[in-house]
Amino acid sequence: MITVYGVPGWGSTISELMLTLADIPYHFVNVEGFDQPGLQRDRLKQINPLCQVPTLTLEDGSMMTESVASRSRKSRLSTCRLSGSGSTVLSRAKICSFSSGS
Repeated sequence: MITVYGVPGWGSTISELMLTLADIPYHFVNVEGFDQPGLQRDRLKQINPLCQVPTLTLEDGSMMTESVASRSRKSRLSTCRLSGSGSTVLSRAKICSFSSGS
């Protein structure tokens, strides 16, 4: 399952919306306070050294940060979901990424 690390009102809304519209399940982790020294910043920094939100971790443990990259990948996931044959979200994403040349 995809995990979205974010803070309500800090830009993760677009990633959450795209995942929801594509009917892709995800888990949301609120990292409010990541912008100041402390536990939440340390937690996010372990996953994303740039400490940006949203940060998404995919089923294979890889990570995406930028909303634009997330939207691009999710739109391909959504397109592939229509023709998927029971494969995982990640495998469909890899197939779509390969077939789209990215």
